[in-house]
Amino acid sequence: MIIEKRATVLCLGVFFAIIFVGKAFGGRLLGLIPLAMCVSSGIFLWMKDLIRQGRDVEWSSEQKRGETAVVNLIPESVEWMNSLLGIIWGLINPEMFASVADTLEVRHNEVALRVTVLTWDRMSCKLRSLASLKM
Repeated sequence: MIIEKRATVLCLGVFFAIIFVGKAFGGRLLGLIPLAMCVSSGIFLWMKDLIRQGRDVEWSSEQKRGETAVVNLIPESVEWMNSLLGIIWGLINPEMFASVADTLEVRHNEVALRVTVLTWDRMSCKLRSLASLKM
């Protein structure tokens, strides 16, 4: 946030400097204001792109550090827990969720006319309402 504020202050400074210096040399405001707007907006967009590129580099280096930590089995953060949950979640039998899907259909059928559970699998639950609410 501080960098964005500094970029804004810089652009405002450039905007007013162009108008002030242009007026000092006899320029008309009709031409100086559009010139100042174009130059300051170009600088602002350039600064925003620099900030975005810097943050992208920061995130990619953190991602590489996390991948290296997983490969080297260095438990510095929660990468070890994410790997463990990925392994355990893959071992869970999807048929265990069938009773949950049936219960969900029964509860929703008390409110709506017909509701079916299309799929109830790990990481997905798709419902389809086949009619309107009961009144």
